[in-house]
Amino acid sequence: MSYFFEGWAGLMLPGWTELTLTGYNRVPVNFMALGGGSETRPEVDLVFPAPDTTYPVCAGIGLFTSDSGNDGPIVYWEFSHWDNTGKNASILLPVPEITLLLDRTQVWQDSAAIGRTAAGGTVFVGQDVTLVDGRY
Repeated sequence: MSYFFEGWAGLMLPGWTELTLTGYNRVPVNFMALGGGSETRPEVDLVFPAPDTTYPVCAGIGLFTSDSGNDGPIVYWEFSHWDNTGKNASILLPVPEITLLLDRTQVWQDSAAIGRTAAGGTVFVGQDVTLVDGRY
């Protein structure tokens, strides 16, 4: 199967740095191919396991090419709503928060807004990205 993105998803803090908590890890994710449209979403639910401590305020999600490290996200987007602050539980993200509606009409440059989530959050590109046959 062809995917728009194959890699890992991570939670982003305000200021667009990745969350660092004991017990927190990026989770593997495959976003379905865009096909002829502008919509893409994970092929399975996106669930972050419970960390060892409670979640702080998180701003959004980033997509990464590696499972850990200091690499920046390829694409990241803001949550329209986050209500998990202070919780120490697994988080199942609602489908509208992880459904991306992307502008595919141009080459994307660092930090450019490239679309929205179905929930209304803005999607940004973290580094220069071009789609080739529906893939980044």
